Amino acid sequence: MVAMYFMLLIFVSIVKFSTTNIIPSVSTITENTIGNRYKNTFFGLSVEKPKGWSSISQSQLLLVFQSVGTMISNNESQSTKELIDASVKLIIPLFGFSKYPLGTFNGRVNPNIMGVALNINELPNAKTVCDYLNIKKKMLKQSAHYVNFVNQCNEVNINGEMFGTHTFTLKMPGVPLIKQTQYVKISKKDHILFFSLTYFNRPSQNKLENVMRTLKFQ
Repeated sequence: MVAMYFMLLIFVSIVKFSTTNIIPSVSTITENTIGNRYKNTFFGLSVEKPKGWSSISQSQLLLVFQSVGTMISNNESQSTKELIDASVKLIIPLFGFSKYPLGTFNGRVNPNIMGVALNINELPNAKTVCDYLNIKKKMLKQSAHYVNFVNQCNEVNINGEMFGTHTFTLKMPGVPLIKQTQYVKISKKDHILFFSLTYFNRPSQNKLENVMRTLKFQ
């Protein structure tokens, strides 16, 4: 839930400074094709779920984003509520994998990776993948006092595709130190693709980074 809270803040910040398209009518469903391989034909991407991990369905992801949006907007002004509602409507969940099933905490930390798309036509002054993440970074610094950025945005190559990436930590009362690495890619279909890796130690980070290395585009 915490991971989705901060991801939703990203989308709010981007929608605030952008104009939007209509979500395409073509199916954006991600399907389990063979074994642990998942494929989204619309965005031309595929990714491998770690063996033994749980898959979070697109409908589950959307429901959680909606509930998080409601939770955030309860204490906000009317204009901010409208912005949050608009952000939730523009989110296209792609996939989610977690070590344990969603909602089964039982005192355990739950490393996870989520991929979503945001339907965006234009962002002023955003020319590179790091421009998008820097907009998000500014928003998080203003809205979340528990965030500490570990590094600046860097561009990295994964399987021949360029991503912007940065890492931050979250320390909230009663919650173990959360580390999150985010990757962003500009899609050819006028979408921004976000991949959020939430982990708590080096082994779980390595596991999630390995998932990113299975991400391929056609």
